[in-house]
Amino acid sequence: MNRTLETPVRHATKEKILDVAERLFADHGFAATPLRQITAEAGVNLAAVNYHFHSKEALLSAVLERKVQPVNVRRIELLDRALSEAGESRPSLKKVIRAFIQPVFEARGAGIELSSFSRLMARLASEPDEWAVAVMSRHMQAVIERFIPAFAAALGTGNRVTVAWAAHLSMGTMAHSLMGLPVVHKMTGFDPCVSTPGEHLERLISYIAGGMRALAERERSR
Repeated sequence: MNRTLETPVRHATKEKILDVAERLFADHGFAATPLRQITAEAGVNLAAVNYHFHSKEALLSAVLERKVQPVNVRRIELLDRALSEAGESRPSLKKVIRAFIQPVFEARGAGIELSSFSRLMARLASEPDEWAVAVMSRHMQAVIERFIPAFAAALGTGNRVTVAWAAHLSMGTMAHSLMGLPVVHKMTGFDPCVSTPGEHLERLISYIAGGMRALAERERSR
């Protein structure tokens, strides 16, 4: 085999499999997507999937890692900056939220397709398949463990239930915002996608910050 062509050809095949798997897992769910459907739509044989990923589970893990890992590295970088700027004071809630959300917008600005990936993350979070949930958790756990105490500090609360709800609802808001909801657009006559990415980001940060503060205040007043 021509070694000068082997690496790029294999890389292209691997990326094609990942692209198709991401879309199909998002459309149908992990458990309901057979490998034969992925291979058929990617135009490859099962041997190619086995060579690159060894199993369907490892394929899902690779789909997640491809887009989550660089975003998470940037998230931690921005979070560290926000906490450093705060020093001994309470960190800015909007800066902590920005640290979590902005890297996603940066990825989109770099041309990384995220609409199907956002649907995939939302689906995996609600799927009954324990293995799929475990894979997603493994890729997100380190970041969530850093952001939960940062949100708690920014909100001025030690109530972990409140912070967990705030993070859960906020991540859901971000996911839906990134996916877009055509039905809502049609009913309201307004398409949020007409906003610039910068405007979209700032509105999203303001909305999530307001919701987090309101939830924390509700818990304090009970």
